[in-house]
Amino acid sequence: SFWTKTVFDWAFSFFSFSPIIHHMKSIKKGRLFEQWKKFIASFFWLDPCAGGICIRDRRWIREIICVIHRDGGVMLPKWRIKRWEKTKEAALREFQEETGIYSSTLGWKIGTIRDRIRRKKITFYHIYNSGTLTPVHDEAVMWLPLESAQQKMKHPAEKKFLKKYL
Repeated sequence: SFWTKTVFDWAFSFFSFSPIIHHMKSIKKGRLFEQWKKFIASFFWLDPCAGGICIRDRRWIREIICVIHRDGGVMLPKWRIKRWEKTKEAALREFQEETGIYSSTLGWKIGTIRDRIRRKKITFYHIYNSGTLTPVHDEAVMWLPLESAQQKMKHPAEKKFLKKYL
């Protein structure tokens, strides 16, 4: 019928995104399109990071290696993955750089955090420790009991991760 076809065509043209797509095709040739793509991708892109968790049992208390930030917050040793690195290599390298334990070895994958607030995807691996702590950077590194480390965690995503996996 004529009226349903006309109404359908009008509704389809009204609710379709063809004007937007046509506009995007017209600006695709310029720099504006590249800027637009980067802007939209920034909402979905998460920086890949890797880190290590080292746990020991001492006197019936489970302890974990933590980095103590200048403002007093506690964090797990982690940082960004370099372009040419694999996740496992980056986790071991970052753990060794931040704690100063260069005789450590890599274990199994513990889990991944997708932190949308800080826009990071952090993969943690278990690290076997066979050395002493010698902090390299400005921050202090120390063994903390697991419960107090969870309470003092600086980032809520890491606090939630520790409660879930450890």
